[in-house]
Amino acid sequence: SQDSSFPLSESAILDKVSYVTSVSSTRTIENPENLEEYGLDAPEVTVKVTDTDGEENTLKLGATNDAVSGCYMSLNDDNSKIYLVDSSLKENLQFDLSDIADIQVDSGDYASALKNINIAKNLAREKDNRDLEKEMTLKYEEVKAEYQQTKDEKEQEQTDKKTKAADALILTADTFLQTGDYVSAITTYEQAIEAYKELEAYDKAAEINQKIIDAQAKITEEERQSQLSVAQEYTSVADRYLEEQNFNQANVNYNRAKNIYTRLG
Repeated sequence: SQDSSFPLSESAILDKVSYVTSVSSTRTIENPENLEEYGLDAPEVTVKVTDTDGEENTLKLGATNDAVSGCYMSLNDDNSKIYLVDSSLKENLQFDLSDIADIQVDSGDYASALKNINIAKNLAREKDNRDLEKEMTLKYEEVKAEYQQTKDEKEQEQTDKKTKAADALILTADTFLQTGDYVSAITTYEQAIEAYKELEAYDKAAEINQKIIDAQAKITEEERQSQLSVAQEYTSVADRYLEEQNFNQANVNYNRAKNIYTRLG
């Protein structure tokens, strides 16, 4: 029957290793004299699992007792108790490097997966296991290709996002230009240029630079028209002073207008 004092809940395993459905002990050995007898002086499997409450447990699995289809386990380095559990627990928790690589690929950790596959390949070569070495070589190339494809897809996704953001800046700048806010238009165009340069879209950046030149020309023309209006106002004032025969003030305002016309060419 199940040992009621066995302190490992089912959820502690399920939370970390979903394929282990339950953990129970059929026997508890109190204060064992010799860990080696149970294979726990050098455990075959050591696993750390975390339950849903965040509590961590360390399982060490040692020798198998074929007579009762069980294996010996210690919990949290407490060697005062050894538990006899179903041997399937150890079997389910034993991974080779290829199995670990599969899990790492599923989680997106391609770099670690490639490292473990390469180690497995080298170990197979050392043991002269040519079939396994060939299998690991093919697996390495497959995972490497998948890794590169994933990287390319992520890079393209980032490029698309950056391009969309740069295009949005252009639309905003165009709106500023249409409403006559040339300064804001130029500032936003400059931001877009930097974004396209980062994307190495230099032709697009050059195209936007021309828009900046056009906007600057509009600012220049607006300033010219504004200065011409001021010069015309000085001339009108001077004409009135001339009619009043206030020659001194007339001359002052005519000179002011002249200076503006000279500066504008």
